[in-house]
Amino acid sequence: MRSPLPLVVAFALLAGCGGGGGGAVTTPTTPFSILNRALIPVGTRLFVESALAGQTKRNQVYLITSAGVTQLTSSFVNAEDPVPSPDGTQVAFRGDATGTNEDLWVVNVDGSGLRQLTNDAQHEGYPAWSPDGAQIAFMRHITPELNVIMLMNADGSNQRMINNRPVLGGLSFNPGGGSVIWGCPRRDGLINVNTDGSNERVQAGSQFGDLGPQWSSNGLLLAVDFATILADDRDDHIFVMNPDGSGRRQVTSGPGGNRLAWWGPGSNQLTFASKRVGTYQIWIVNADGSNLQQLTNSATHEVDQPAWWPR
Repeated sequence: MRSPLPLVVAFALLAGCGGGGGGAVTTPTTPFSILNRALIPVGTRLFVESALAGQTKRNQVYLITSAGVTQLTSSFVNAEDPVPSPDGTQVAFRGDATGTNEDLWVVNVDGSGLRQLTNDAQHEGYPAWSPDGAQIAFMRHITPELNVIMLMNADGSNQRMINNRPVLGGLSFNPGGGSVIWGCPRRDGLINVNTDGSNERVQAGSQFGDLGPQWSSNGLLLAVDFATILADDRDDHIFVMNPDGSGRRQVTSGPGGNRLAWWGPGSNQLTFASKRVGTYQIWIVNADGSNLQQLTNSATHEVDQPAWWPR
């Protein structure tokens, strides 16, 4: 989901800038259906989160393949923000095991090997793997007015802050792995910073309201979720642009709050969540806006936060 914080905290960020359980469960009845399995290439994996509509902090993580749907988390109060490791063997996610605190966890894609990466009084979210799989960048919520960008080794060690700008809508590594990019609700565009914390700069061509940046696997295009109103995603749309900021163009159209784009399954395709059928479901579209297709469907459950492997 877009905001890791209570709504009052999300509004506060706009003011100015300056135990759980793993164990895979494959069930014949899942909370959502796959409308067209042909959209899922054999050998690929799509990770999503799903919860009853309106219950945004009651998600569980699911794995979708051409063979079907597998539930990867079960006894967490909330599990969301799933992101697969570059080698496809693990998925990192934000998990609340007790109903009181959100930490980062990782689990193998078969549901085994659940382990906790952060364990502190703060809330964490938005994990992003480095291209070599050695590090994970993430958000740590310090106060209602402050969350910071952190970096750690993939085993949870060596946690350190690299920037104290707010983040909304997720973050990702740039293709070379030497810097991290994210949407800041208090700056006019996306922010890049090197992994050592140096050289903070605004991404060329980005705008206030750009969130959830995702680079294509070849680094030639950047996809963003553009929000006209940061606290209301009903009018969000997906845009893509070149690394130098040129060629910015809108991919999605129509109603429904189109958000959380991820490149895939094809190199020129985007997968995203949209509410255009009443509940948030997963859709796939070509990067030029053509061939829009709905992948998941449920009258009762939202399906959100898509992330493909391989990228």
